[in-house]
Amino acid sequence: MIAASFAKQGLKHSFGIVGIPVAEIAMFLQANGVEYYGFRNEQAAAYAAGIYGYITRTPGLVLAVSGPGMTNCVSGMAEAVINKRPMICISGASDNSLLGKGAFQEID
Repeated sequence: MIAASFAKQGLKHSFGIVGIPVAEIAMFLQANGVEYYGFRNEQAAAYAAGIYGYITRTPGLVLAVSGPGMTNCVSGMAEAVINKRPMICISGASDNSLLGKGAFQEID
């Protein structure tokens, strides 16, 4: 539903590092015609999404894994806010069924 909504709104590109928490979103984005550009660091992906938003005047979409992946996006998100660049950041989380069990990068 998320991927179809983004495609319907005209998003054509996404940036980031795909891991388990957002892998399915990335696959469905591609299935809906949204190109994915992989990066080695989420901070660089967030800056790319912000610049993409600036150039195209449509939101740049960045995907990040939970925990440190998300926190690595903060600088790029702050830069996008300060410079009024449209950007969307999506980060994953551990499955709700695993809450309280020490799942990977779980936040209590």
